[in-house]
Amino acid sequence: SPRRVAFLDSPGRFQLALYQSQHPTALFSAMFASPVKVLFLLFLVLKITTTFSSTVVTLADGKATFPDGSTREVGVFSSQIQDLLNYFEPVDAEAMRLTTFYNSSVLRYLDISGEYFVDTPLSLPSMFVLRAVGSSLSFSLAPNATVPSDSPSSLVHISAGVSYSAVLGGTFDATADAAWEAIRIEDGTHNSVRSVTALSHVFEAWKSTVTIRGGTRNELSHSLIDGGDKAGRCAWTIATSYALVHDNVIQKCIGHVLDLDAYTSSSAAYNNLIQDTGEGNTVGGGQAIFVEETASGNFVFNNTLRNNFNGVAV
Repeated sequence: SPRRVAFLDSPGRFQLALYQSQHPTALFSAMFASPVKVLFLLFLVLKITTTFSSTVVTLADGKATFPDGSTREVGVFSSQIQDLLNYFEPVDAEAMRLTTFYNSSVLRYLDISGEYFVDTPLSLPSMFVLRAVGSSLSFSLAPNATVPSDSPSSLVHISAGVSYSAVLGGTFDATADAAWEAIRIEDGTHNSVRSVTALSHVFEAWKSTVTIRGGTRNELSHSLIDGGDKAGRCAWTIATSYALVHDNVIQKCIGHVLDLDAYTSSSAAYNNLIQDTGEGNTVGGGQAIFVEETASGNFVFNNTLRNNFNGVAV
């Protein structure tokens, strides 16, 4: 009996072709009935097969090694690393949309080791992984650190429109200045912070040691987040959805320590150890976990709370 097969005739339009199963060439005859269809189908194939290729650059103690084996002295300041990131080609949004799998075959990596100093927030591009090599990676504030007017004061910043990027490993120490966060994801999608040590003394109402603000499907996991008995929040989500905060040790903050704040929705906090919180301050009341009244559809489960001034507040 005849089968119905759909094929793309022109952008946004599907056409049905009937063909006999014993005559499969009839389908191809219909598809290639006009030169316009041939050209369009060729264009479609080329677009679908457009993919990114993985690129790995190594940065060790300020010296970069590129895929072709060449080297370059970059330096140990974040502004110099930011210039190095220009080596990675900008992500084409259309090609990105047509990419099916985001894994090591398409992501771009900066494998980094050594001690670095943040003189201006390090802003990561899309499809980019800042990956610590070994246990020696550290970022701390430079004495001359400044914040551009269009950037928040965080050591590492994943900003609006950035997708499929990650920070994997390393120590991010912002304790030298109470106005600075360690890591911030703002209005990004499908980004991840994993296996880091994040330290800060940040004590402001709209900041946290690690922040996920806006965007959707971002993750904070397998990390140590420490407020040094001075930071208000340790981990904060606000106006975001499908965020995952899990398998972390979160400690020594004195406000809402793990805060699922206003308009956080469809998110989950689980398998965290939250301990040694203080008695509270103007940022909050010393709760280990706080769920804001306008947050909705969230799950908080299988967390361990130990030695906290308050437990869970909803």
